[in-house]
Amino acid sequence: MAGAALTRFLEAVKGFEGRGRNDLREFLEFTGEEGKDAWTIDVPETIDAVKVMTIHKAKGLGFPVVILLLYGQQWQAPDFYLDAGEGSEGGVDGEEPSGVQVLKINKGLAEADENLKRVYDEARRRDQVNNLNTLYVALTRAESELYIVGVKGPRGKFPFDLLGGEYRSSPNLPPIRRPDREAAGERAPLRRLAGFFDAAADPRQSLNEESRRRGEFAHRILAEIEYVAAGWPAEAAAAASRIDPRFRAGASPEADEDSAGLVDAISAFFGQAPAAGFFEPRPGRRVLRETTFCDAAGRSVRMDRVVVDPDAVHVIDFKTGREPGLGDREQVLGYIGIVKDVFPGRPVYGILAYIDRAVWEPVE
Repeated sequence: MAGAALTRFLEAVKGFEGRGRNDLREFLEFTGEEGKDAWTIDVPETIDAVKVMTIHKAKGLGFPVVILLLYGQQWQAPDFYLDAGEGSEGGVDGEEPSGVQVLKINKGLAEADENLKRVYDEARRRDQVNNLNTLYVALTRAESELYIVGVKGPRGKFPFDLLGGEYRSSPNLPPIRRPDREAAGERAPLRRLAGFFDAAADPRQSLNEESRRRGEFAHRILAEIEYVAAGWPAEAAAAASRIDPRFRAGASPEADEDSAGLVDAISAFFGQAPAAGFFEPRPGRRVLRETTFCDAAGRSVRMDRVVVDPDAVHVIDFKTGREPGLGDREQVLGYIGIVKDVFPGRPVYGILAYIDRAVWEPVE
């Protein structure tokens, strides 16, 4: 991993210098803000490796073992505050609010004026809510084991003031658990074949690496497409080219035949009714692509495509391969329940889109 990290660092430097910039301060700003993905090292799932990431980067993901590093924080008051006068009868100094006001407030001024105190306290509460949400994400990424390393400074209070007390490492080692969710007792018993072999509950679990890559490529193509204007063949080919610039459907004998076939399958399937209608722009329509939702228990799921219309919401789940999965319908039914809570008052419908089978299956 050290070699991979060095290579990634050199790539970040090369990309920065390719912009004609060579200032160290600008490089730090580029990698810290504009280029947050510059330090990301993508490792295949089949390789055992430690992934280092921020809490925000880990949102929606889960890991068998998580080591969480927490530093004590204290509230950093912003230089300026924005106030639209919401929640108050008047603006600052009793005037009627007009638009958004930019205020410069310190603690002393906030204590001396009721309206300034309201703006000051609201900003502080928003910061506390953001910190609590971030802490919740951090504490819910572990599937089996969670280790917390706390670095508490003399002034950093959060989250240690919330946890309270003195916490020391347990002298007892946690039980050894399998990193996957197929450990005994964690899911329904597997089907028995011939008395010697266990078959996976979902046939797609046994897909080879090539099939898995093909499915991921299909999802990435469809995630690129919000609405289709130039026709499906052109839109799908353009999306594939944006994902992998080496791909040009039919451009050369070196073009990936499997990728070209996938683009053709996507174009043929989604280019006809009823699938085509969910890629057309309509008044009041909003499309969410590869969007993460949370259920009532705080578990996060990523949905392929959610089409939000004024009168209904449709959850579309894309599938590749020739065999349907045993849990496909249950998965979409779970999505429907989550989306109903997000868009109350609207009917929610689920759809399984089997690309290779050319099957458009509503889920009731």
